[in-house]
Amino acid sequence: MQFLIDRDKLLEVLTKLASVIDTKSGIPILRNVFLDVCANSVFLRATDNDMQLVIPCPADVTSQGQITVDGQLLHDIVRKCPKAGQIAIALGGASRRRRASSADADKLRIACGRAEFTLLTLSPDDWPRLDLAPGSAEFRLECRQLRALIGKTRFAISNDETRYYLCGIYLHALGESLAAVATDGHRLAVKTVPLPAGADDLPAPRGEGHNPGPRDANEGLAAMRGVIVPKEAASVALKILPDSEVECELSASANLMRLRVGEVELVARLIDATYPDWLRVVPNGGAIRAIAPREALATAVSRVGGVLDERDGAICMRVEASAIKLTARSHIAGHEAREHVDDCVGDTDGIDIGVNPRYLADILETMDGTQIVLVLHDAGAPMLFEEIDGDGSLRMVLMPMRLPGAAAAPERSVAA
Repeated sequence: MQFLIDRDKLLEVLTKLASVIDTKSGIPILRNVFLDVCANSVFLRATDNDMQLVIPCPADVTSQGQITVDGQLLHDIVRKCPKAGQIAIALGGASRRRRASSADADKLRIACGRAEFTLLTLSPDDWPRLDLAPGSAEFRLECRQLRALIGKTRFAISNDETRYYLCGIYLHALGESLAAVATDGHRLAVKTVPLPAGADDLPAPRGEGHNPGPRDANEGLAAMRGVIVPKEAASVALKILPDSEVECELSASANLMRLRVGEVELVARLIDATYPDWLRVVPNGGAIRAIAPREALATAVSRVGGVLDERDGAICMRVEASAIKLTARSHIAGHEAREHVDDCVGDTDGIDIGVNPRYLADILETMDGTQIVLVLHDAGAPMLFEEIDGDGSLRMVLMPMRLPGAAAAPERSVAA
């Protein structure tokens, strides 16, 4: 195995693979990258047993072969090599400074400029595989659509491993749309795109938003109500998805998902669980509506919330007919902040709502519209945020918080 490869292109590939390499694993092979040298490319793989990422890199190949080598060490070596240079890599062979011996046959030699490295390797025969079962369902959609599904919902994924079913994005058919949903119980994000060709056999979720739970191992995505994509896999997918009209291929079996963008491939284990009936917490109309400039409100929330300690809790958002007034009081440090946002239109004389400033800021920053509409039934009800000048494909829900001094109300959760 021997090839010459561009340093900058190799570094770009290794940087993407770094998010998958399990550097702390007690299994040595999981700390390695798999080099699969073909006719004119090197396919590099990384896995942590829950995900596998494969990315090709063009190379001038002298001889083909396969080997695995420490991924973090290879990344560090390539990163420190001169930019815009060439790196020569070979398995076994003679060193510049001494003759080769039988002990060198399984060592990887890396040469760049005057520097030369000899790395120990592990056999590719021990590499773990993640392969989808035959007959897995698949369909195609634009990369920018899948980026939007993931990018607009990922912030709301839960980190609470006791509710592991919330630690991912729920991808499923919803009428004539493909929907992505994420929630941590305090906020919920929903993004939809037109149902791609080939995915129109997806049945509508039973009972509106219900995932039927355990699935037969032979069923593919077309036979499922939806799949839950783990947070880590969603983050890696964003790194390999271009923001373009180029199509990608998405496949799923009972427990695995595969994403292909050209010759780049990501395979990940799905979360095998029942997702909550999220539709029942999305307000369907409301007695109170208010329209506000999104950027101005986001900036005001960020400023006012800055005086609060993590233990302080909510800020007060007072919605009036022509303005939204924000008040934050830190009961820990004694700080206070006030600000109001004009150019608002509301159908209420005034209602005080307690909100978590960080959660509200995340929602407003993720949305793109210049104006947003807030819909709710009362001060203790879930708040629905939508873009006035959007296409209706993005909805956000935020649960209110009890304001200091207010009467306690039954605790509600998006994922209850």
